[in-house]
Amino acid sequence: MPLLSSCAAACLLANAGAAPPADGAVDEIVILGRRAGPADATLGAGPVTQRMSPSSRSVEHELIQAVGATRLADVLELVSGVSQQNNRGGVMDNFAIRGFLGTPDGGAEFYVDGFLANRGLAPPRDPAVAERVELLKGPAGSLFGDIDPAGRVNIVSKTPTFTRKIEATATVGSFGLRRGEVDVGGPLSDTLAARLVVAREHSDGWRDYVTMDRATIAPSLTWRPNDRTRLTYVGEWTRFDTPFDRGQPAVNGDATALPASRFFGEPGDGVTRFRNLRHQLTGETQLSGDWRLNGGLAWREGSLKGFSSDQSRLVGASAASVTTRSPTSRPAWSCRAGSTVRWASTAPRWA
Repeated sequence: MPLLSSCAAACLLANAGAAPPADGAVDEIVILGRRAGPADATLGAGPVTQRMSPSSRSVEHELIQAVGATRLADVLELVSGVSQQNNRGGVMDNFAIRGFLGTPDGGAEFYVDGFLANRGLAPPRDPAVAERVELLKGPAGSLFGDIDPAGRVNIVSKTPTFTRKIEATATVGSFGLRRGEVDVGGPLSDTLAARLVVAREHSDGWRDYVTMDRATIAPSLTWRPNDRTRLTYVGEWTRFDTPFDRGQPAVNGDATALPASRFFGEPGDGVTRFRNLRHQLTGETQLSGDWRLNGGLAWREGSLKGFSSDQSRLVGASAASVTTRSPTSRPAWSCRAGSTVRWASTAPRWA
């Protein structure tokens, strides 16, 4: 205690002897980052929506890339109040916001560019095609969709800009993980810009027989005949193949009694094949200084094909449950390498 008292006294004396700051002088301010305006205002939340929910959050592409997120679940873990739920063996996105759960079949409701995205047969989203992930928290979320009082998740797609860009990322990791991402875009003329995002991933998996192979291709075009009008097309094709894994049984109430790598399904069932196709057209025009008109159309098609042999009962002295969990006894590693090149073109940018 005497040492602590002497340190505190020394600090007080040092502060007392310091010269007072000059009038109008301020400490150095360092700006670590600044969020730019969206390339297409029709795809994401605007200032009015953000004001309705002061606790809303936006996870930008730079942060998604920095943490190496390859699942929507990886992105949502960066936001407080969001917890992961049963994803049916990793074949769907499911989460809860502030304790409010989604539907048992389709999972939590989320949007892509303002359109409902996970109704029907939708495989897990790949963040490689996302410019940012917006989370509108609180009762303001009840104004959209199925009146969920917890909030809303909206994924904003990557769209063309009138700045040339080439970005490539490669990832290798444990359990045979190999992943590559390519993002190329820029102006084709003074009024037309294009962008192409391709992502490919394969993993042997940490559980026996449970491999994963997926690919995503997302082309987009933007036509801007003048500074007041903008029309954007976004396409997306997704392939997601993996065996259906129900998890592991608990032995006498112990869910960790069996090796995490053991597969209790039927390997002969093969993989479950997801296919998803999306076409989307959005437009915006400025009617006057304070009025803008925007709208869009989206068409989505999905399919799921495969077999799954599920046990009708588990033999034993006590009841057993089926759970899915991440491995705790097998270490994992990954290594990412990426490069980004951007350069401005002579074509004018969208204001």
